[in-house]
Parts: sequence; structure tokens; C-alpha cells
Amino acid sequence: MFLETLRCGKCKAPLPEGMLNSSDIETCPSCGGPVAVWVFPALFGRPEPLPESTALPEESTCFFHPTNRAEVVCDTCGRFLCPVCDLEFRGAHFCSVCLDKTVSQKKTPELENRFFHYDELALVLAIVSLFIPCLVVFTVPASLYYVIKHWRTPLSAVPRGRWRWYLSMVFSFLAVFLVVMWIVTVIDNVSFYY
Repeated sequence: MFLETLRCGKCKAPLPEGMLNSSDIETCPSCGGPVAVWVFPALFGRPEPLPESTALPEESTCFFHPTNRAEVVCDTCGRFLCPVCDLEFRGAHFCSVCLDKTVSQKKTPELENRFFHYDELALVLAIVSLFIPCLVVFTVPASLYYVIKHWRTPLSAVPRGRWRWYLSMVFSFLAVFLVVMWIVTVIDNVSFYY
């Protein structure tokens, strides 16, 4: 079934079965373009059935599935869990409710899925201070505060560069420099008239 849908990425012509998982880069029989096809072995196998875990009358049952045999206990709330409901994390067993509470209360940084981008906030504050000089008194300290306080805070689940931090510092100091130069110029002009 899958092999009929296996096609060349360039000309969309069907590819022969002999091209699967070849150690060399093959050429498409239709267009002559380079083709390498790697397929996971699970694609050709049948899924294994789940182990039989129907509980006998004298056995403990899962809190969520009353017909399944309980095999572990949730380390947080003590509910009996079957293998389907057991969520193992860092050597501990959790039910879905307790794991959801753990994630929502941010007790496990490994499971964080939302990050506030303090580097972007610091950069926006620094840019605002360049274009609206009267706000420099507020925006520059706030920008530098976020740079200093959140320098080591994880920025996201995937690696992000620190260029926003550096740009925030440069723009903040540049805004302060420009405001100081403007104040010095105004004072010089005022003293020139007296």
C-alpha cells in the first residue's frame, strides 16, 4: 500500500521497491535525478497488541480503567494505574491529572512548553528609548533590568542566539548617550544667550 505512493521528489514518478534503504544514492528511472529513500522498519510490520491486562476479581484495578489491572501507583496522589495510564517521568510514576498539575505549576522545567521572551522585551524597550527620548528614564532602566535579571533564563525550548541581549544593551547606552548629548547641547545654547 505504501510502496505504490512512493514517488520521486522531482518528477513524481513511482519508484521501484529495490530503491528502499539502499546505502547508495540511486537515480530516478524517469528523470535521472538523485534519490535516497529510507523507510523505518515499523512501516512494514504489524503493530504489536497491548499486553493483556484485564483484572481478575481479587486484583486492584486502574482508577481510570476499571477493567484493567493496576500495576503501579501514582507517586503524587496514590491512584492505582494500569500501563496505559502510567506516565513515567524522571523515575517517578504520575497519573495524567498529577502530571498536568505539575506542568501547570511549573515544578518541572524540563516539561516547559511556553517561554516568555525577555530578550525581545528588552530589545523593544531599548528601541522605544531611541525613538521617544522622553521615555528614556523609564525604558532604559527597564531594558537593562531585563538583560541583567534574565540573562541566564532559558529563552526557548530550541536554542536561540543572544544577539537580542547585546543589541538591547547597545541601544540602551546609545539612547542614554543621545539624551545626554541633547541635554548638554541645550544647556550650552541656553548659557550662550546669557
